[in-house]
Amino acid sequence: MKKFCICLCLVVLVLITCAPLAGFAQDQKKDSPISSQKFSISFGSFFPNNDNMQDWDSGPAVDFSSVTSFNDYFAIMCNLVFTDTEIDKGPQTGELTTSGAEFLGLLQYNKSKIQPYIGAGFGVYHNNLEGKGTFAYSPTSTYKWEDTGAGLGWNGVAGVRINLNEDLFLKAQGKIFTNNQEIEYNWKGSETNNFGGTTLQGGIGYNF
Repeated sequence: MKKFCICLCLVVLVLITCAPLAGFAQDQKKDSPISSQKFSISFGSFFPNNDNMQDWDSGPAVDFSSVTSFNDYFAIMCNLVFTDTEIDKGPQTGELTTSGAEFLGLLQYNKSKIQPYIGAGFGVYHNNLEGKGTFAYSPTSTYKWEDTGAGLGWNGVAGVRINLNEDLFLKAQGKIFTNNQEIEYNWKGSETNNFGGTTLQGGIGYNF
């Protein structure tokens, strides 16, 4: 229930942010055919980048994206993102699930069927980390660890959209991002961990 409430708050945050932009774009579209609103959903893989997470597996990544184009070359992107990764090595197992909202400025070429873009911005994330393991000196003794908290970070994207017709398009995108969260450890105090990484995705979208 807690995860659902957090995700719902993130959805509301993105909608509140994007609604004025969408209205502005629609107003502009009346006078200029180059302004538009795009919505898309993308699926792919998440690859952790942190040195402390080298043993963690790649996992699924899902993005819901809204792009408001102000002209042929500049746009604002708002994303709802979800990633998951697991570790199952030796005595240690665990899972990290992340949901978040991202806000980026895009440079794009919006005047052809094939539309490349590149952008940068920041993200706000909610991380849920949990797992268990066994002590090296006593394999029959187990311990559990879990932490839930907020992370902040920068991100950069590069991708391409291919218009199938006036309404539908396909997209391919790569993204790298940081997701820095401070964790309090019982034995060594607090430490900042980067739960970010790289995502490679493909998706489909609609032009408004």
